[in-house]
Parts: sequence; structure tokens; C-alpha cells
Amino acid sequence: MLPKAIILIGPDKGGKSTLTTSLKEEYEYFRRIKCVKPIDVVKQTEDIMRTISNSLYPTILDRFYYPDDLIYNDFNANKEIPPGIIKWYNLYVVDMLKRIGTLFIYCYADIPILVQRFNESGETDIKVDWLKAIKERYDNWIYSNLFFKPLSLDSGRLSKEKMFSFAKAGIEQLFGHSYN
Repeated sequence: MLPKAIILIGPDKGGKSTLTTSLKEEYEYFRRIKCVKPIDVVKQTEDIMRTISNSLYPTILDRFYYPDDLIYNDFNANKEIPPGIIKWYNLYVVDMLKRIGTLFIYCYADIPILVQRFNESGETDIKVDWLKAIKERYDNWIYSNLFFKPLSLDSGRLSKEKMFSFAKAGIEQLFGHSYN
């Protein structure tokens, strides 16, 4: 069975949406899902997983609730994820992602570059300590994860074209062939 999910993760302004757009242009028939904060995260996650499982072609996700909810836990309006949901992510969602086959692509940049990108987009009130903590949590997830070994792309050092080239090579290596 070929892998079906390509999930882009990383801090805001790390290059996820830019890379997602480039990948979708290259692989026109891949499904694209942009995850938004749902009212019912369990139902929304299960619906997305079912959609991916039933799709003939891979799905590109610009963020996903796993691991993002765990990374951003307690940063979002001081609302912590209930322990039952954390357990559900770590058991059910990880198992589903393993079964359908998943490539995580971690898009990031050094903190000064992320801050510059926030400022350029008009978001000048970014909390640098918050951004450092988020990036550190992603880094910890990347290096301690036993089930997924993400492709890491530094958008601060790589051009848009190089990021796309590495992502495409990673996708084709994982999927075993070229889709074009």
C-alpha cells in the first residue's frame, strides 16, 4: 500500500503554506486539506482520516491536529487539552497515521527569520519567547518521535525552489515512484 498522507508541520511563518501550494501545483490530483480549529477535534480528525483512507491519491495537509495540538497545548488561550484527548492522539491517531502511511515535512527557520516574517506580514506583536518555545517543542517532537521520521526543511536557509525539490524527492522516495 502506498502512503496516503503528507503532513506539513512547523511554527507559523516556517514555510508550510508556501510549500503546500508548490506541491499542490506539481501534484494536481493530490487532495489538499487545510486544517482549521474545529469545534469537535475528535470528529474532525476522524473525518479527515476517513477521507484520506478512502482517497485514491495522497492528501497534503497544511498542518494537522496531531502533533500541532500537542505542540501548542497550553499556549492557546490558556486552554489545556484534556488528558483523554492526549491519550487518544497518542494511541488512535498515531496508529491511523502509521496504517495509512504518512510523511511529515517539518518546515522551520531560525527565530530571527521567523520574527522578520511576522513583522513583514504586519504582525509586529509576536512574543519571541513564545515562538522559541513552540520551535523547541517541534524540535523535541521531531527528535523523540519513534514512529515518524520527518523530512526537515529550513526555509531560512533553503530557497523556495530547493525546499520544493527536497520535498518532491522525499515524496517520491517514500511513495516509491514519480507521480508525474
